[in-house]
Amino acid sequence: MDAANGATTKATADVTSKVTPDDPAAAADGRSPGRGATVIGERAVEKIVAAAIDSVPGTVSAGSAINRMAGRAYPRVDVQIDARAGSVTVETDVAVSWPTPVRDIARIVRDTVAERVRATTGLTVARCDVRVAAIVGADGDRPWSRVTRDDVLGHELAPRLRTPAATPLGVRPVSAPRSEPAPRRRVR
Repeated sequence: MDAANGATTKATADVTSKVTPDDPAAAADGRSPGRGATVIGERAVEKIVAAAIDSVPGTVSAGSAINRMAGRAYPRVDVQIDARAGSVTVETDVAVSWPTPVRDIARIVRDTVAERVRATTGLTVARCDVRVAAIVGADGDRPWSRVTRDDVLGHELAPRLRTPAATPLGVRPVSAPRSEPAPRRRVR
């Protein structure tokens, strides 16, 4: 319970919900009092941006295991949220495979990030800076196929979101009544 405004706050890793029991502003806006608000954290938006980058053909995850642990792998994402304006600014460094149309990939990454953040969070991307920080050639372990301009321009910007569905668990009939476990014997 927050003593300053009489609100109950519940926080999880990336999303914070704030419920105010008697909020006169909510009643004035037509919202039902007590419903609260959901605040989306920067880490959650960073994960959405990283997934959007990975979906663009020609972008690659680059960096050794040590570099990934130290935060020096690609893609690198930095997000700042302006909650009052309902907007986000994104700065990202990406790695692309060679040979690819680098300018087209940077433009499609920018458009994909803006659309996916808007579609999944409702926040507007005010600015999205995309820097192609590394061009990675194929090596023996990771052969990449050539990405053409048509592949990049044909990329869908909007995410394909599916509503999760739960399936009920099957119920098995009880065949015999439960018996009490045998008493444990003490071993000396």
